[in-house]
Amino acid sequence: MKPKLAKRQASASHSHVNPATRHQDSVVRIIAFDSTNRQDRSLTGIPDITATRWMCFGIAMLLSCVALALPALTILIRPSPDLDPIALIVSTLIAAMLLVPAFMFARAGLLAGAWITITPESVEYGSGNGIVEKQGTKIEWARIASGQMARYDVRLILKGPVREPRIAFGYKMPDGTQNEYSLPMSLRERGMQCLWFVNADALRIALLQNMAARSNLCFDPDIFVEAGIDPETWHLMPKPRKIEWAIAIASMAAVLIFGSFISATTSVVLVVGGVFAILGLGLLATFSFRKRAYPGFDHVICFCENR
Repeated sequence: MKPKLAKRQASASHSHVNPATRHQDSVVRIIAFDSTNRQDRSLTGIPDITATRWMCFGIAMLLSCVALALPALTILIRPSPDLDPIALIVSTLIAAMLLVPAFMFARAGLLAGAWITITPESVEYGSGNGIVEKQGTKIEWARIASGQMARYDVRLILKGPVREPRIAFGYKMPDGTQNEYSLPMSLRERGMQCLWFVNADALRIALLQNMAARSNLCFDPDIFVEAGIDPETWHLMPKPRKIEWAIAIASMAAVLIFGSFISATTSVVLVVGGVFAILGLGLLATFSFRKRAYPGFDHVICFCENR
């Protein structure tokens, strides 16, 4: 099915602006949304506690073994009788530094758990088992605000040192003010306490369907690409990360292979130009993959009620 596209002039004369007419000189993809297909029951996430604990305890054990082995190896190797005290002190300090993250991973394994509940009214999520620790974040769908001047009301952002993808949107507070909220695409805030939810795909579909039920919102198409969900059918589609990681690894491998041919007499211009050419080809391959794999996902996406 080809996506429906609309190109209309923006109108600022009304207090409530239709999303399809809000974007001047831009193409809007309008998708008919049947609210009867939306889940009317609550959906609860199933955290993979076993895999999370295996990871946390495994890393903690590995770090602990390395920390305990360092002083012992220093004594056994004995680089020099004069340097033995210094080497032993340094190895002991390194071992102590390794025990700190080992303790953090072990603690995260003991406290492993996350919860999320999606209903037609709201989404609630947080860390812990969800029974004893019921404090978390609650987002009501009715409070998600439409930004009259922004290109997207609901958009994808990358946040934090690991560039975690998050869904960002305006949110009306009880006092009438509007703040920006965001929730993680992974559906949990702390990866050390929960690697993933077993039913993560079903949760993301329910999450985006409840947002789409607010027919006055404009969506960033990258949200659906990142989630791997087709907004027309609400079926799963290939996620881009695996292919993009493969292209990135191939680009780095090509740079290393190119570097193995560099000698002391090689021109600096040739080296820099070669590296930039390889990385440029990698970016071009990523762009071409996105264009071919996700046609129609470069326009603003709006949903309208199918009556």
